[in-house]
Parts: sequence; structure tokens; C-alpha cells
Amino acid sequence: GYERTLRELGRLAFSNIADVVSFNAHSVTVKDSGELDDSVLAAIRKISFTERATDFGATTEVSVDMHAKEKALAQLCKFHGIGIGFEAIRAALKVYGFALIQDPESELGWKLEPYEPAGSSPDA
Repeated sequence: GYERTLRELGRLAFSNIADVVSFNAHSVTVKDSGELDDSVLAAIRKISFTERATDFGATTEVSVDMHAKEKALAQLCKFHGIGIGFEAIRAALKVYGFALIQDPESELGWKLEPYEPAGSSPDA
């Protein structure tokens, strides 16, 4: 169900490349897959190794691609209603018969009033 989907999105959204590789100013080392937990493994999109012959011997180029965190974070935010614009919230309230009106005298600066679309009252 959706709980498993949310768990998978969480694995991607909160992944960290440092769980897959260790690095310093001079080298990068890919960690042994046997040491990685399932959450880390799920966040890896692709690992590739390319060997090249050089004048100094063989070199191995390693590339680690993680799944896109931004997409997973955006989907989680959408599911949880995070980042919805203020005007979208005001529009949603109107659907349910309420209007959020600025009120400088209110402690929060806003008040909630009943809302009726123009032309919908029985007197119209």
C-alpha cells in the first residue's frame, strides 16, 4: 500500500552518498555492498566500473549514481501537504465554505469567515 511507497520515497529522499562511498582530498572508495543496509542499497541507481590502460598501468574509474533526492522529497512534500502555497490554502478553504480574510485587529492578522460565491445566495 501507500505505506510501503512512502517508505521507499523516504529511502531515496534521505539517502546520503557518504553511506556508499568514503572520500578525502586524494581518493574515493566505494564501500563493500555487504556492509550496506537495504535502505542504502535502494537509493543507489547505478554503479559502474571502467578499466583503462594508461602509460602508468591500468586505472579503474568508478561512478556511483544515486536516485534523485529532489524528486523523492517533492513527492513526500506533496503527500504531506508541505510547500502548498498560501493562496492555494485560501482557495481550498473557499471550497469548504470559508474565507480567510486579513484582519489587522486579530492576534494572527487573519480571521475565518463563512464564504458564499457571488451569485450563490438565495437572494440573488
